[in-house]
Amino acid sequence: MNGNLVDKNLEVNAGAANYAYQEVNRTGRAKVRADGADDIPFATIEGRNNILDIAPIKIGIFYTQEELQRARFQNTIDVVSNKVAAAREGHDRTLNDYIREGIPGKAIYGMTNIPGIYKADSLTPNWADPATSATQIIDSFTAAYNAQVDLTDEIERGTHVVMPIATKQALSTKRTNPGFNDDSVLETLGKLFPNVQTWESEYGMRDAGANGGSALLIYRKETNRVRAMFPEMMVPRAPFIRHGKTEIVFNTRFGGIMSPRPRSVFLLSGF
Repeated sequence: MNGNLVDKNLEVNAGAANYAYQEVNRTGRAKVRADGADDIPFATIEGRNNILDIAPIKIGIFYTQEELQRARFQNTIDVVSNKVAAAREGHDRTLNDYIREGIPGKAIYGMTNIPGIYKADSLTPNWADPATSATQIIDSFTAAYNAQVDLTDEIERGTHVVMPIATKQALSTKRTNPGFNDDSVLETLGKLFPNVQTWESEYGMRDAGANGGSALLIYRKETNRVRAMFPEMMVPRAPFIRHGKTEIVFNTRFGGIMSPRPRSVFLLSGF
């Protein structure tokens, strides 16, 4: 899950080994009170205090003087820039996995396993099966979306949906009312849930659910709901020469998903 789907945050000190935040379960409510009243209700923040780890993630490049000379003579793409681009791609793919699933063995969580998120199984399994009707799929998604709204007293309404690539393909090709209109199931869902701004696919969601099955995320994309913590993001260390090669190591420090409002995330499995 890339930065377009989850906001990044760099507010934690780059040298920190862990960080803490308070989960928000309740905030209190306002009440009718006269001007000058002494018993004004005050907003409170109720929820557990979470302490999460920060892990260093590294990737490097190396090049030789011979490579640089060969590139100059052949007038080819700059060797260093090309290798940095390759390192960036490998770095980002790894982070996508960590943002989705966290890092096993550490207190570093991803979007699919944040403590306190809502989880449920789909009313209808196997949405990609041709025998599964559009109505069954729409009813299953509606039940999940409305469950999040109902369980949070209408405070949380998902703005983003992320699903497996195959699921999005199926929803994009299956017609809602064949012979009556040409809308796909995905187009119909977009009309039924205008609050959802993004319907995205992500390869890792194919086995991010319960028992390694497919999963779909419904969440509210706001920094005060969920954000990926990066005290440091692909910072190059000073180049050094070893065994005739110039090496550059890029360092990232990742603290997982910080979620003050975990109930803004709903994980649907079993479809």
